[in-house]
Amino acid sequence: MQLDLVKAQDRATLAAYCEVWSRLVAANREIRKNGLVVRNTSVKKDGTESVWFTKNPAVAIVEQAETRLRQYANDFGLTPAGERNVSRRDDDRDPDEANPFAGPAADEDSG
Repeated sequence: MQLDLVKAQDRATLAAYCEVWSRLVAANREIRKNGLVVRNTSVKKDGTESVWFTKNPAVAIVEQAETRLRQYANDFGLTPAGERNVSRRDDDRDPDEANPFAGPAADEDSG
């Protein structure tokens, strides 16, 4: 039995969602390992060392990934607003047709 929960045209978007999720997980791992702020060093021509601190670049990756995940979640109806949009598109369909878990209609004459 095939549930057809994802339309063929949505597969690429779902794959992109998974890629962004993977990026988010990796960036969060980097932040847990090295912190929100990272230490940078360079050695000048005279041999002295210069040290400064900057925001971990993984923070920007997390922020961008979270934004994209919210957009994808909305597209797939995984947010309240997105759910309303998806349900509006399905209003034209028979409720049982829109529900992949609805079984075949019971034959009322056989009762």
